Amino acid sequence: MPYAIENKKGLSASTMKILACIFMLIDHAGLLLFPRLLVLRAIGRLAFPIFAYFIAEGCHYTRHRLKHFLLVFGSGVLCFIFYYFYEGVAYGNIFLTFSVSILMIYLLDYCKKLAFGDFKAYKLILAALIYIAAIVAVRIVTKVFKFDYGFVGIMIPPFVSLFDFGDLKAPKLFRELDRPIVRLIMLLIGLLPLCIGNVHGKLNIFGMMIPVQWFCLFSLPIIAFYSGKPGIRQLKYAFYAFYPLHLLILVLIGMLIK
Repeated sequence: MPYAIENKKGLSASTMKILACIFMLIDHAGLLLFPRLLVLRAIGRLAFPIFAYFIAEGCHYTRHRLKHFLLVFGSGVLCFIFYYFYEGVAYGNIFLTFSVSILMIYLLDYCKKLAFGDFKAYKLILAALIYIAAIVAVRIVTKVFKFDYGFVGIMIPPFVSLFDFGDLKAPKLFRELDRPIVRLIMLLIGLLPLCIGNVHGKLNIFGMMIPVQWFCLFSLPIIAFYSGKPGIRQLKYAFYAFYPLHLLILVLIGMLIK
């Protein structure tokens, strides 16, 4: 279970995703229905890191990479169409963000195989140059087209997967870093620039004004309870359907209230 700390009594993947969906529902309810209740946005910050972590894990375990990518990308296109007709703006929703993350993880895997499959110095340099070029390309795209959570959000799942070497004969130092606790640390490091650069307002907690985005760090203890068990597999497609459906319901409720 390379993505889970040894914890037999922990939470299954399906339970973790259900929690993330609940956090996301609270977040969007605050955004669309109760914009003055920043505490709802603070709770909602816990959703993205959990989903990002499981995007990284999903890329590790999936046997059907193209199908995996198309499922996430297709969901993003449908949500994009909904956003466009509802708000009249081109907006890269979280599915489109994660679809780019998936491509970057698959490219990272290719670069690892190139660098360590038959280790030679020039292959390591070539792999590094390929991935750096891809990162620059993604950065340019995010400057032109707005994605949910931006460039940093796209790169967090690949950052979590950085030391995921699978069966590759990577150097021992790198292999030692292929641990769940290291993935959590990488997730933490990846979230920090998101906390600094993404402002959703501030909450007054015991006299201290704390930016709402910093509450995403509270997702780390929750992820640490992940048991590595899949849970209810039948819910797989329900999680994809939940995102557009809950937004549609919230929008309809908002229209009724107004």
